[in-house]
Amino acid sequence: MGEGLGRGATFEIRLPLIERPRAAVDPRPESRLRRLLDIGLPVMNGYELAQRFRSTPELAGVRLVALTGYGKSEDQQRTKAAGFDEHLVKPVDAATLNAALAPAAGGKQ
Repeated sequence: MGEGLGRGATFEIRLPLIERPRAAVDPRPESRLRRLLDIGLPVMNGYELAQRFRSTPELAGVRLVALTGYGKSEDQQRTKAAGFDEHLVKPVDAATLNAALAPAAGGKQ
């Protein structure tokens, strides 16, 4: 065989088959729930969700904390009327957020 175009080397590479890693599944069923819901969304906003939670006996012990950019006194009154336990205005430091969530964790911070 002579040298030239189209007369190069042929390489064959064999790699072992490996099973694709499976996606990690969190065993806690509550981890699959959506935890964040915007107060201002048009379809079901945070106010409506809080009202539904408060009208469902099985969810009576759920602690609801509004973390929002809406900070006027009327906004705070509206979250309270909807059933939120706390109303925090962004930005919120970690200590304030932990204090708001502590009762849900049995008072632990």
